[in-house]
Amino acid sequence: MQIKKAHIELFPTLRRTPTIIEIAEAIDALSKQVSECLNAFRPLVSLELGIGEEQENQLQEILPDEIISAQE
Repeated sequence: MQIKKAHIELFPTLRRTPTIIEIAEAIDALSKQVSECLNAFRPLVSLELGIGEEQENQLQEILPDEIISAQE
């Protein structure tokens, strides 16, 4: 909750979205901690998500397969 409050308070002053470092300084935390908290609450996206103008492809079709890349 502190992160969101700091973001809301910093935004009007900075006239832009505050960086992770600026938020961390405002709440007296490490930037790594702020980053980890923000990443924990990022919305998940399905690999079956339709993409393209007509949603004709799926996200999984354009992402690289890391298993195949590691074996090469």
